[in-house]
Amino acid sequence: MQKKNIIVTGGASGIGLAIVKRFALAGACVHVWDFNKEQGNQLEQDMQAQGYSVQFSEADVSKQKDVRLLADQIEGSLDVLINNAGISHVGALHHTSE
Repeated sequence: MQKKNIIVTGGASGIGLAIVKRFALAGACVHVWDFNKEQGNQLEQDMQAQGYSVQFSEADVSKQKDVRLLADQIEGSLDVLINNAGISHVGALHHTSE
């Protein structure tokens, strides 16, 4: 995983946070996309202070414009995408907005 570019959506807490830490420990460059700015910034600071490559970007991954903007900022290739962000939604998929 050394120097591999990893994106983890919803990576500022919960399962996503555990995934971020595991990839960072393996030497990956982890990009955390989450709407929780406070937790994301704290995660980035904590992990960088320990020498790990973790970058946080505030994003709502349910918005195509947020995803495109952040994806364009990644240098090099994208090696792994962990699409961890999600919400509970009741209803038919074809009635779900972007």
